[in-house]
Parts: sequence; structure tokens; C-alpha cells
Amino acid sequence: MKIEGVTQVGYRTISICGIRDERLISSIDWFLDQARKYTEERFRPLRPNRDYDLIFRAYGKDGVLGDSEPVKETKSHELGLIIDAVAPEQKVADAVCTSAVDFVAHMDYPNRLTTAANVAFAYSPREHRLGPVYTYNIWHLLELDDPCEPFHIETREFPVSNKTSMEQIP
Repeated sequence: MKIEGVTQVGYRTISICGIRDERLISSIDWFLDQARKYTEERFRPLRPNRDYDLIFRAYGKDGVLGDSEPVKETKSHELGLIIDAVAPEQKVADAVCTSAVDFVAHMDYPNRLTTAANVAFAYSPREHRLGPVYTYNIWHLLELDDPCEPFHIETREFPVSNKTSMEQIP
């Protein structure tokens, strides 16, 4: 029998956007690294322990497998980007996500041609609260000879037969 349990680790805020500029796509790893550094620096005085997580998922590059993606060269003409912030408090997740979104939207990068937004947002408002986030904290296999062993099983027949009155049923 498998026993699982979870614990709440915080709250999540995300933003979904798209990138269509080949210059930005060609430097996406550097670009997102700069966005992460900027956000960490901005929140360091307020949250020196960095008790939040900021994840960038670039779909069309490594959005599914992340660092385990075996294909290293991005050949996409566009990327989908999810900016994902998780923190112990919803207001912190909101602030971290908003800060990262602002930076991604307006940051300079090599060979940039315009000063307009770098990304196209799928929705307005740009940031979306997804609420509580949980992680597994119990995962256990209990080996049993009989899968019914840990459970009390009681059988009752309905309707009640003429021989038994309702008062006699526990």
C-alpha cells in the first residue's frame, strides 16, 4: 500500500509570455540569467535568506526537461516563457514575479533593435496568482500480506430482514 502526504511550502504567482525576436532567443540563457541576478539583487536587502524560488521555463527550448534537455541548440523562431515565483507569503511571490516580469519586458540585450517590450504577454493582467503550493513530505510503501489488513471492514445488509428490528443494528 502506498501512503503519500504533502505540506504547504508557499504560494505561487506566474506570468506567461512569448518571445519572437531571434536576437533575444539566441541569447536567452544569458538573458534569463541576468533577469534572475537582477531579481535576487533587488530582493536581497528585504529577504537576505532568499526564501523564494524563481523559475524560468522556456518552452521551445527546455521548458519540459529543464537542465536535463539533451538538445542544447535552440532552433525555434519563438519561445513561450513562464515566469514562476514561489514564496512563503503570497505578497512576496507577487512581488518577485512582478519584478522579474518588469525586467524581462524591458531589459537590454545584445543587438537589440527597439526599446519596446521584449515579450508579448498572453493575458492581462500579466501576473496570475495560483495560490498555495504543496510538496510531498511523505512517500512510503507499506508491504502487506493482505491489502485489507490495516482497515476495519464491516458488512451490513439492507433492507433489514423481518427477523431483525432497527433497534438491534449498531
